[in-house]
Formats: sequence, C-alpha cells, structure tokens
Amino acid sequence: MKNFTCRICCFTDFELIWDLKNATYGDLFKDNFEDAIKVKFEPLVLVRCNKCWLLQLRDATDLNYVYDQYLHTTKTTNPLGDYYKLTINRLINEYKIRSSDLIIDIGSNDGSFLSEFKNLEICVLGVEPAKSVNNLANTLGIETLNEYFTKDTVKKIISGYGLPKLININYMLANIANLDDFFENLVSLMNNETVISIITGYHIDQFSVNMFEYINHDHLTYLTLSDLEYISNKFSLKLLDVHRTEHKGGSIHVTLSLKSSEHKPRSSINQLIQRETWQKSKENTEILSLKNRIDSISEETKKNLKFFYGVPIYGIGASISTSYLLNYFEINEYITELYDDDVNKIGKFSPGVGKKVFSINDLPNHSECLAIILAWQHTNLILERLNQVGFKGEIFIPLPYPRFIHSSS
Repeated sequence: MKNFTCRICCFTDFELIWDLKNATYGDLFKDNFEDAIKVKFEPLVLVRCNKCWLLQLRDATDLNYVYDQYLHTTKTTNPLGDYYKLTINRLINEYKIRSSDLIIDIGSNDGSFLSEFKNLEICVLGVEPAKSVNNLANTLGIETLNEYFTKDTVKKIISGYGLPKLININYMLANIANLDDFFENLVSLMNNETVISIITGYHIDQFSVNMFEYINHDHLTYLTLSDLEYISNKFSLKLLDVHRTEHKGGSIHVTLSLKSSEHKPRSSINQLIQRETWQKSKENTEILSLKNRIDSISEETKKNLKFFYGVPIYGIGASISTSYLLNYFEINEYITELYDDDVNKIGKFSPGVGKKVFSINDLPNHSECLAIILAWQHTNLILERLNQVGFKGEIFIPLPYPRFIHSSS
C-alpha cells in the first residue's frame, strides 16, 4: 500500500478490507489455450480510505493492456436496451433536450446508448478507447472518437462540435483511475445548460444479494451517493436527482450540473444519502459479512461439485463476472467446458485456465451431466435457454445461495 493515494481525496492512509486472491482480468478470453493460460494473475485487494471513507481497489490494472483486447459489448447485456430507452426518454423530458443539442457518451462502447438519441435525430458523439467496439460503433453510424477522455479530447470536442447539453457516463465511472483529472475534464466541457448523467453500479445493493463479482479489476472505486456528493462539492457541481434500479444487481442513475446553473436538486438526493447513513455505508461490517457469506458459499459449492466428480460439468456463462467467480471459488478444475450465447466469446478460451467456450446451442443433452449457472444474475433467462436446447441434466445455481433444480426437459 506504499505510495498509494485515495482516488478522491489523495489521502495515503488505508484499511485493508478484503484480499480476494490474485486473479486474471476477467474478459481476456483468448483465441487458443496456450495464450489463455499465459494471461497474468494480478492483485485484487479492497481497501477503504481512512479520511473520506471511499471503498476502492489498492491496485490498478494496466488499462491499455485491457482495452486493446476488450470483448464486451453493451448489446450483449440484454436487459439494458429497454432500461436505456426509459432513461433517455426521462433525460429528454426533464432537461428539455432538443434536436439541435449535442449529446456525448464517454466510454460509449458499441454506441447502443447513443443510437437511441440518434434515432430521435439528436446530434451524438462517442468517446471510446477500445478499438474493436469503437470500430463497431462507427460502422453502425455512431461517430466515435477512439481515445481516452483527456484534456486533448476536450479541446477536440469544443473546437469541432461545441459544448454538449448532456454528457453520459454509463457503467464506467468506477473504472477511472484518476477521478480528479476526469472531473476536471468534465467541468471544462460544461456550461450552465450542461447536465451530467451517470449510471453506475451500486455496491450497497449488489453486496446485499451476494454479488461479490462486482469487485473486479474493472471497478477501481465503489461509489455511494455520498461519495458523489463529496466529488461534486470538490468541483463546484451539484447533485440534481438519483434513481435506484435493479440492473446489474443494483445500480443508481445520478444527474449533476454546475452549481451556478438554475437546475434545482430533487428530494431524492437527500433521501438516499440519509438511507446510506442508516445503512452505515462508510463502515466495513456489511463487507466483512459479505466475505464470510461468500467464503461459506464457496465451500458449499465445491462440496457439491465434488459429489459430481467424473461427470461432465458444464459452466453456463463466459463473462468478466463468471471468470472472477470461478477464480475465487477455486472450481475451475471441476468445469469441463463453458457455454454462452455471446458470439464474441464462442470458440475462445478463458483467461488464466483455458476453458473453451461453446455455443449454448451445442450443449450436450444427455442426462448424466451437471450445468452450473455461473452467470447467475441472468438465471431466469438461462433456464429458458437450457429448456430451449433440451438440456436434460441436473442444474446447480451457486448464488445468491446454492441450490439444485431439475431441468424441465
């Protein structure tokens, strides 16, 4: 922890909360087994700042190393499409966005979010450092800058496009290593008409349902609304509104503007900050309780899989979160193969261990086998898929609590 400073307040004194074991970056699926097992394992250590109480990772993964090989696309997260449409309609209505306004999405991925604005003939611009998804967005007609969000990017946007009416930051604020620089650049893009829209995972809700895989190398910070209030005060911003949602196990949608703007904060802000106080969100009790629950579930899962030793065990789900689940539970040795519907993963090999990914359509349908639903947040959708392909074996779901169910085929 030497030379490490808090990503919000720059303090240097921390408390170590949870060492989750070294792990590979979860989305680095490779084209062959040899490359997959060479993916390096890196520390995954959760700490809390002893000054501002921000929960964060001690170590930051090399972002260039990650994003040059990034596979995840927004379109593969099925429920997000409808949620984004509802969010966009609310933003347009509440902040009076018109066709002449500019909408920017930072970390725009494949352009899914911006495409909804473009369909309404509103001017859009994406900023995305990952080459593969950037190319996909531009192919689909979403103009996207292939770069990180830096001071030079801000200058390029202002000179070429003008100031935006809305800046979107969807599920990437927790990935930012230097929040000071990031918010300084944001403020440089704003006037009193500009609104920032942030959608981010809300670990308070996620941890309550045992979604521990949200702690991964992608997420350097674990932000509460109180943390965002601290950041807002630091950069002369004000929180306007907040909505909680069930997406990704629990998320919040927050809007902000300059303090000098005429936008008025809503009561939802104080209400959620009060709730966080009641929940003691700046203490470690709930996280330590989560650790104990997950360790217990991990042991129970291994015990159950050992009972099926010698029988094919098929892992359902090949994603960032499933890689971290397999690693922390130490159950890779029990898994025969991985199955997924994501065409970006099919035919590839999982990072660190080299399990090959097959299409769920090719899942063997004999009865002497076990399917373990690793992507448990999508259990209902996966059960429907298993039924569609005629899976006849046993099904085990490790989280939020371990349980067996019989296939319906």
